[in-house]
This record gives sequence, C-alpha cells and structure tokens, in this order.
Amino acid sequence: MECIKYKGYTGNIITSMEDLILHGKILFIDDLVTYQSETPAGIKQAFEESVEDYIETCNEIGKPPEKPLSGTFNFRTTPEKHKALSIKALEKHDGIINRAMNEALEQYLCHEKEVNVNINHKHEHIISQSINLDQDFKKEPEWQLKRNEFKVVK
Repeated sequence: MECIKYKGYTGNIITSMEDLILHGKILFIDDLVTYQSETPAGIKQAFEESVEDYIETCNEIGKPPEKPLSGTFNFRTTPEKHKALSIKALEKHDGIINRAMNEALEQYLCHEKEVNVNINHKHEHIISQSINLDQDFKKEPEWQLKRNEFKVVK
C-alpha cells in the first residue's frame, strides 16, 4: 500500500483501474476523510487539501482535530512475560519498561537493516573396511592403497 504524509497525517493511495483514478483516505483517525485524483501529482494535492479541510472543519464546529497517532497504546501480555520484561528493563534500562519496549519495537520495525544468520555446516565421512587379522600389519592397509583412486570433481 502506498502512503502519503502531510502535517503528521498519513493517507493511503489506492489505484482504481476500473474508474482510472487514484483515491484514498486519511488513516488512523475516527472520521472518514477521503480524496481522489486522476494523477499522482493530483493525489498529493488532493490529500493535502483534505487534511487542511479536515482541520478547518474541526475548528469551525469546535471539535479538536484528532491527532493521527499519539504514541501511546495499551499492550497486553501474560503476567510471566510482564515480570520478565520488568526484570530485563531493570537490568538494561534503569527499570523503565518504555525504553525496553521501544528497543524491542525498533528491532522489530527495522529488522531489514541487519540480519543475523548462523550456518552450521558439518561433514561426516565413514569409511568401512573389513580387515583380515592374519594379514601382515607392516604392509599398507588396502584402504590406504585405494585412497589415491578417488578424484576431486569440480
């Protein structure tokens, strides 16, 4: 989904091939504010005009315009995870859980910046050879005589 931003508000851009237009709405607010255009430059202008109109209309009717996202949200987890988070935050972030959560969110949201890959590559070669215990052990074993018969193929 393509997004566009203006004055802290975010809007989406949807292409309608049937109607040959671009359209969208302001995201993350309770009111429905839409816009449309026939061109990419026009959709940007239509979005910005819709944001301005939304703010102006809210002021006219005495309603404060919604802030798109406040930066505050409730997070629910198990008591065990809450306790473990509190302990970890105490160790790493002076007991401030918000710092720990922000660090976790940063890692989650920016995961494409760094990828840790562990590769464990293991080979095992088993050579089995029957031996005749009656043979003279001063002679080279048969398997050692055959080792030069193998060629490395690249």
